[in-house]
Amino acid sequence: PTLNVAQNVAYGLKVQGVPRAERDARVAEMLALVDLTHLSHRAIDKLSGGQKQRVALARALAARPKVLLFDEPLAALDARLRDRLRLEIGALLKRLAITAVYVTHDQQEAMALGDRIAVMEQGRLVQLDTPQGIYQRPASRFVADFVGAINCIAHDPDGHPLRFCRPEDVLLADDTRYAQRGVVVGSPFLGASQRLLIDIGLDNPIQVERHAREIWQAGQRISWSLTCQAALEFSC
Repeated sequence: PTLNVAQNVAYGLKVQGVPRAERDARVAEMLALVDLTHLSHRAIDKLSGGQKQRVALARALAARPKVLLFDEPLAALDARLRDRLRLEIGALLKRLAITAVYVTHDQQEAMALGDRIAVMEQGRLVQLDTPQGIYQRPASRFVADFVGAINCIAHDPDGHPLRFCRPEDVLLADDTRYAQRGVVVGSPFLGASQRLLIDIGLDNPIQVERHAREIWQAGQRISWSLTCQAALEFSC
């Protein structure tokens, strides 16, 4: 905390015995990379949360590692700053072609940054795949539920949940064009979208992603179906 930004980035290089001239050059390069050159002499405790995270990233990158380990680096930041830094980190890693292992409990973060995602359950690897594969072809109900909202749309003969779908894969109509029937029981507003809650006669209402400008009323009867090949099936 007693070091300024440039000294903080240079600290690891100094410990490694990197010559002063090379050290200064690397620090300047890293600060430019994370857009902090103008704050090189600023005390660390005078920085914002996002700026501190960029200093930490510059310090790690200055050592020119072959692999970087991130352990929930954005967890303490507000949502808006988290979104911005997520994009910055992803762009930097691609630009520098550095392999990174990124630990996070934020599913959106994992989807946005990962080329491959490993999902762990109770210390055991349960699926390793691309973000698209994890989301669209989850290996188990745990994986499906962990990386996004899912709806139970059918039970087996013993009453166990059997078939599932994502909220964005449900087609709705305010008439009878689809075979399945339901009743709107809620419509939480999420900004650009709304999450309709539809009672289809099972234990819990299904969730349906719709545009925020659409108007749906509690008690409204609807018909619904699924987009092509949208159902997920898991045995209990």
